Amino acid sequence: MYGHLGLILSTTQYSTLSNISFVHLVNPGPLDPPEKGTEAQINATHDVKKERHCTLHLSQAVKKALISQVVSAMKPPYLAALCSTHKSHYGDNILTVLQHLFSTYGHITQQQFNALEMEFAT
Repeated sequence: MYGHLGLILSTTQYSTLSNISFVHLVNPGPLDPPEKGTEAQINATHDVKKERHCTLHLSQAVKKALISQVVSAMKPPYLAALCSTHKSHYGDNILTVLQHLFSTYGHITQQQFNALEMEFAT
């Protein structure tokens, strides 16, 4: 019902929206058809595995797109602590990126807010 919203919310936050837990997908592994299955059962197993792989790849693409959007919207110093020096990337967990930004830079005073509001009003 909530699509990929569980990628950017903590388990606690997501549980306030839905009684059904968000499932972070993992690779379903190799095809494991029933040992003495009929052709129809084997084909059904194959179809389920194919659908799980498609869903997994979509979820991974959404994660990468969200991280890319955050990275392009932020100035590099704000993300420096998350950047892997070996790979020049910011990980594969958008929730970790967002939590870092909010916990490190998400606190502003009323005076800062008022100053920014005045700046944007002009």
